[in-house]
Amino acid sequence: MPNASPKPAKDAGKSFGDTILGYGILLVIGLIISGIVNGYEFIDNQGYIQHTRAVDLYMKGDWLVGENRECQAFQYTEDSKLSVKSMFCPEDANAFETPHNLTIKFWGKVERPDAPHESRATLQWKCTRQSDGFTCFALN
Repeated sequence: MPNASPKPAKDAGKSFGDTILGYGILLVIGLIISGIVNGYEFIDNQGYIQHTRAVDLYMKGDWLVGENRECQAFQYTEDSKLSVKSMFCPEDANAFETPHNLTIKFWGKVERPDAPHESRATLQWKCTRQSDGFTCFALN
């Protein structure tokens, strides 16, 4: 029987290289995912992502299509997050009688972790009456 000595492990270097390549690919994928998540948060903080919420809207019924009004949104603490629950867009004091529960399109952050963590925080919005609903843009 011929001397059956083990062959030198010439694939050992290849295995190490594959391992390094694998870790490099995982690192690149992790950086891409992190960039997407952080990019989304940055864009959302700048007000470029639309959010829709059903809120109680206090308003006078004579709000014309295309008309703008400055409104105040009140956030209430819910599950340790501040979330918009009601908006006030009055022209006079009689607007506070009965709210209309409507779905509103918001441009800007609806949940603000940077707002004061009181039971209630007030935010300013510029709202426009559209033919099919309301759109509001954050002022602060």
